[in-house]
Amino acid sequence: MAAAAAAGGDGDLDYHYFARCIEFKKIESRFRPTRRDQLHRLRFNFFLNFETSNWIGSPNSTTLEITERLSWKLNRHATVIFGESLSLDGAYAAVEEALGGLMIDAERSVFVPVAIEFALGEAREKIPSAGKLDYGTLYVDFEVNFDRRRRRWTDVVEGEGDDYLGLVPAAELSLGMLERHEADGESCCSICLEEFGGGGGGVLRMPCSHYFHGGCIERWLKSSHYCPLCRFVMPT
Repeated sequence: MAAAAAAGGDGDLDYHYFARCIEFKKIESRFRPTRRDQLHRLRFNFFLNFETSNWIGSPNSTTLEITERLSWKLNRHATVIFGESLSLDGAYAAVEEALGGLMIDAERSVFVPVAIEFALGEAREKIPSAGKLDYGTLYVDFEVNFDRRRRRWTDVVEGEGDDYLGLVPAAELSLGMLERHEADGESCCSICLEEFGGGGGGVLRMPCSHYFHGGCIERWLKSSHYCPLCRFVMPT
């Protein structure tokens, strides 16, 4: 829940992600036999370290300044019980359920296949064949770092005396330039990072052909006249 709140709260609408990195710090396994029952178990242990950093910069500059760094740790577990063979679908379902809500599609598409492939390889090597007395549990541990970096652009606005940094909202007529569309090949809104289908206001397309939840992009344009992804300029 902490990860979802940090990624999608209303107070974060000015920011969008510009870099994500997944680092597998440690992957190891161990098999522990048991005579408790004639079942094998595959136990996933996920030790997840999340760090999100907020950066700010001017669109006319290549320099970004870090303003805030947030970090938290979460542990998640998943267990798969199997007999003579291990169900690939069952393993995927168990891992997806354990990690639900912690990662966006782009992160899951990298992380989950690596975790499953390693675990299945270890299972084939270390778990005895069915029929032997040495039934037990294969524990597979993953310690992973998630580095997420978010950027907010600033605009130079004329103030009284010196210039000051502030966000320039788009003109009200800009909302009429948004078109309601199906999200062609897009999986999630780049503002709130939630999948399309669950956000308010349907899906709207900017003139630059980028898609967002209707509510997200409308709130965004009330504080910035740039597209969150490509910096397309809307009227002010």
